[in-house]
Amino acid sequence: MADFTVNQDPKSLQDNYTELGVHPEYRTHYRRWQFLSKSYLGGREWKAGEYLTKYIYENGNEYGKRIASTPYDNHVKSITHIYNSFLYRNDPKRDYGSLKNRPELEMFLQDADFEGRTWDSFMRDVNTWSTVFGHVLVLLDKPKSNANTRAEELEQTIRPYANIYNPLNVLDWEFKRTESGLYELQYLKLLEIEQQAHGRPTVYYIREFTPEKIVLSVVKKQSANKVETIEEMPNQLGKVPAVFVYANRSPIRGIGVSDIGDIADMSLAITNEWSECEQLIRLTNHPSL
Repeated sequence: MADFTVNQDPKSLQDNYTELGVHPEYRTHYRRWQFLSKSYLGGREWKAGEYLTKYIYENGNEYGKRIASTPYDNHVKSITHIYNSFLYRNDPKRDYGSLKNRPELEMFLQDADFEGRTWDSFMRDVNTWSTVFGHVLVLLDKPKSNANTRAEELEQTIRPYANIYNPLNVLDWEFKRTESGLYELQYLKLLEIEQQAHGRPTVYYIREFTPEKIVLSVVKKQSANKVETIEEMPNQLGKVPAVFVYANRSPIRGIGVSDIGDIADMSLAITNEWSECEQLIRLTNHPSL
């Protein structure tokens, strides 16, 4: 079984995100989230993860060839999509109350994320990725506008839109219990963009939310991780416009439990066993290889 502790992966959190300031639970779950993501994606992503057990005297070239020759039977994706298809076999019915027939709502339902996904398609993706990771974050945002009236906003297509952030991009968060007993999200730090050169991260764009303000910053590794504020604006909503969507809740607020974690582990075990079978056949039938 692969080891998912952070300090076993020199190319992951230790080199990349530690200096950005991350939640303690992010450190704990980072490698597991990577494994679950690659298990779902399969293909090159899975092979690049190098999850096959490496032999003691196996050099890098031999290990790479064995990974390339070992197929990955993606049970994770199959089961995730089967479960998703059951949930969305029938179209969901929603009651929009007083918002019904408003033009901005109709535009949102037809293109929820400004990338062409309908609201139903968007929520199917929310279900898919929360099944894989255990949870995702859904953020609601609205473009800047210099419009003076609602009609001008509609003409410029200025309206709210939604975004999905997987746990790997949610660096830090904080909940606070209100006087009514409700837990509200008081702080959120998102990794918006990561630019790379020669396969190594060089620039990070970070967006932070509080009920009072929204701050966009850039962190440049070549400048000793200097943080530069690009934009700071008041949060007119007075709250962090995001919600954690869980597949299954864990005892830790902000952390979900994946539906396919055990399946991903089993797929890894099967892949290792296939590799062993293939090695036995090669050594038995063609010792010269």
